[in-house]
Amino acid sequence: MKREKRLFMCILFCASLLTSCSVSNEEEELKVSELSAKKMKDDNSELFDYVDDYAESFYDIEPYPALTPMFDISIDDAYDFQELLVRELKKGDRTRNGGVKRLTGYKLGFTGDVRPFGAPKPLYGRLYSSFEIPEGSTLSLSEDFIRGSVGFEVAIIMGKNVRTAITPEEAKDAVKAIAPAFEFADFGFTSEDFNFKDIIATNSAARYYIVGEETPLEELFEKGIDPNEIQLTGKLDGETILQAKVGLPVDGIFKAVSFLSGELAARGEFLKPGDIILTGAIKGDQNAGTGTYVGDYGVLGTIQFTLVE
Repeated sequence: MKREKRLFMCILFCASLLTSCSVSNEEEELKVSELSAKKMKDDNSELFDYVDDYAESFYDIEPYPALTPMFDISIDDAYDFQELLVRELKKGDRTRNGGVKRLTGYKLGFTGDVRPFGAPKPLYGRLYSSFEIPEGSTLSLSEDFIRGSVGFEVAIIMGKNVRTAITPEEAKDAVKAIAPAFEFADFGFTSEDFNFKDIIATNSAARYYIVGEETPLEELFEKGIDPNEIQLTGKLDGETILQAKVGLPVDGIFKAVSFLSGELAARGEFLKPGDIILTGAIKGDQNAGTGTYVGDYGVLGTIQFTLVE
């Protein structure tokens, strides 16, 4: 009996120790993250003074000035600003769906053959649970955006941790499923004098997204379907406005994963199971006006929303 009691007490002690270590590690990571954020601000305090203003503009849906006419910033500076911006956004709760709390994945931008605003390569931004809206939703151009745009996209759902840069072939084993998607970017600058680094700084203009029903990648492979070859037909109020293969952005779904894994690894971040990757607008943003948008993704199903003034 005494032996069993000692064993029980030992188990309790070990459990307590593990819990203490876990909390300690979480606290330590938070401290390191806070120190990193402070260092970023201290290194270029005048630039990062605009973080609070950008966060307020995001919540208030009000235009904001571009950074590059005022500051000579690098791509790293722009991503540092983005990181501080989403950190600041997490302190508020005034999005359509509440606060910016849980990271759900990433969006890619400028993934076509032609990259506007001087971008040398695709860019990325962070997605949060409060950015996601239900399929079939209605959005208002005047109430939900500063200057909104619509993108027919594909959502990649990750199935594994990816902590380093991987090849497109390796990405096939890391992806769990794909799904139809819409992504709504919001370019809210007060003037036309901006470039791709300004867009990166704004969290790559992320505002809302919709993800349809997931189709397991394994199911597509078993049927002999190459996901990159799936045909998309986009319609607005019944009229076809887009026809293209879903693998058009970044020259393929798995190249998109490969690209993002490398970008994140370079900044000490990584992809996790369940993360969503929006691959970028297929054949560019579709700003065709108000009405009901429907994306028919063949074997992946359909997805729709309505846009009003």
